[in-house]
Amino acid sequence: MIADPPKFDPELSPREQLELRTAPDACRGCHQLINPPGFGLHNFDAIGRWRTEVEVAHELEGNPPRVFPTDAKQVVVESTRTQGIEGATARAA
Repeated sequence: MIADPPKFDPELSPREQLELRTAPDACRGCHQLINPPGFGLHNFDAIGRWRTEVEVAHELEGNPPRVFPTDAKQVVVESTRTQGIEGATARAA
């Protein structure tokens, strides 16, 4: 874990927050492998229900929850993007 993670920014989507927090060298080694499959599954919630939006209850007092569209684009091979689970399935075939 890095000593001083980036400050929470309520304007960033959940994916943007994760990309920002896992960009440092100390995190990137593992996260470059585990983030792409997770991004591809972003349309599913924690118990497998399909969603097209994700509501974020902000940690900062006084900020109302925000709703962001899900972002299931993933990087499979550096600089190659697929669109959601359909794209990952087609690429794997």
